[in-house]
Order: sequence, then structure tokens, then C-alpha cells
Amino acid sequence: PKIIGTEEAEKIKKREIEREKIGEEARKKQREIQRQNQQRINSLYRQAKTAYSEENLDQAEAVFEQILEIDSEHNAAQTYLRTHIPNKRQQLKKVVQREKKRQDRSAKEKTKRETGEKKQVVKDLYAQGVSSYEKGDYRQAYKKFCEVEELIGNYKNVDNFLKVIPRLIKIKNRENKVNKALNILQNDTK
Repeated sequence: PKIIGTEEAEKIKKREIEREKIGEEARKKQREIQRQNQQRINSLYRQAKTAYSEENLDQAEAVFEQILEIDSEHNAAQTYLRTHIPNKRQQLKKVVQREKKRQDRSAKEKTKRETGEKKQVVKDLYAQGVSSYEKGDYRQAYKKFCEVEELIGNYKNVDNFLKVIPRLIKIKNRENKVNKALNILQNDTK
């Protein structure tokens, strides 16, 4: 082995100390960067979890991806992106489909109910029209049949009633005039 002098040994020792200082500073900076990254990851993770719990899945996905840009091995972020978010999307899709089916059924039931109610109203109006017709109250009958026609066109023989009744009203008006005239003549002859 080569023997070195005290002065050279001092230089070597100084360089080693210098290297250790540089290494320690580098390790210190590395630890600070890791600490800052961990703080950033923790903050992002809280944001992502909040977005996920609020079912804002696009935002949650974007934030979990930011975490992986900082730490590509972050297990929780990977699990959310691979499993939890796709499962939640499927779940929400099923909920939306069930709700749509429920709304469709509800709308069909409402339409059915309204149709049934409308049919009943039409039947009642028609019955009132026939009753008025049979009593000779043609104006009231005409009014009821018009209402039926307005609600449901071509119902039973409403068209026939609507054609005949105006003629009957004219005939009845003539009869009334004739009767008035006869009454006047009878009163004059007395």
C-alpha cells in the first residue's frame, strides 16, 4: 500500500467530509420533496374521495390520475381507478335505468287512469245528452253531444245527433210560434 502524507490525508478526509455534506444535503432535499409530495398526495386523495362520495366520478377520476402522476404506485388511487369508479358508474347507470322504468310505468299508469277517467266523463256526458234529447231539451242535448265530440271524436252516434238536433230545434221553434199564434187567436175569439 502506498503511504500518504498527513497533508494528503487531510485533503482526502476533507473531500470525504465535503461529499458527506453534499450527500446529506441531497438526502435532506429528497426528504423535503418526498414530504411535500406526500402532503400533496394526501390533499389530492381527500379531494378525490370527496368527489367520489358525491358521485362526481369524472372529477374523482381526474384527481386520482393526478395522484398517480406523483406516485405511480399509489395503491388506493389505482384501486379506485380500476375498480371502484367503474363499479360505481355501473351502479349509477342501473339506478338511472330503474328510475326511468319507474317513471315510464308511472306515466303509463297515469295515462291509463286519465284515459279511464276521460272515458267515464264521455259516458256521463253522452248519457246526459241522450236524457236531454229524450226529454225534448234539444239545446241541452246538443251542448252535451258537442262536449262529447270535443273529447272523443266519432263516439257512438253523436254525429247523427249533432246533425238531427239543429233541425229538431228549428221544428220546435216553429211549433212554439204556431202555438203562440193559436193562443193569441183563441184569446182574441173569446
